[in-house]
Amino acid sequence: MADEVVEMLREAAREALPPLEGQLQVGGLHGPVEVRRDRWGVPHIGASNLHDLFLAQGFVAASDRYFQIELLMRYSSGRLSELIGALTLPLDRFVRTLGWPSMAARHVAGWDEMSLDNVRAFWSGVGAWGSQMTAPPVEYAILVGGRRNRW
Repeated sequence: MADEVVEMLREAAREALPPLEGQLQVGGLHGPVEVRRDRWGVPHIGASNLHDLFLAQGFVAASDRYFQIELLMRYSSGRLSELIGALTLPLDRFVRTLGWPSMAARHVAGWDEMSLDNVRAFWSGVGAWGSQMTAPPVEYAILVGGRRNRW
């Protein structure tokens, strides 16, 4: 039984791997972008403008770490229990009591337009990966019974 579960998880992990060759269409880009991975799998991104660079960075980061990004976004906004359940309610209360979400909003309110544009492009890339990934990361199957939530 344990071997079957391990093999099922391995297969789910394989299905969730991002494509490493070929071409993808990603909405929101203003020009062509090249993503090349070195022999260690580290992505190197080439783009002709900052918007496309940040969008591609979000796409690539999400393709490698989608679950981690969601976990950190939920943690920092006091919404981790929506994904994990009652176990993390004390942590969510702590984060909300300290006011992390409102502190972050005040901090972001001081950013210049270029910084806001870059962050928006990054999150567009994360969303683009989320909408076209072939399978959710295996962590969803382990932690939340296969449900993929969107923050």
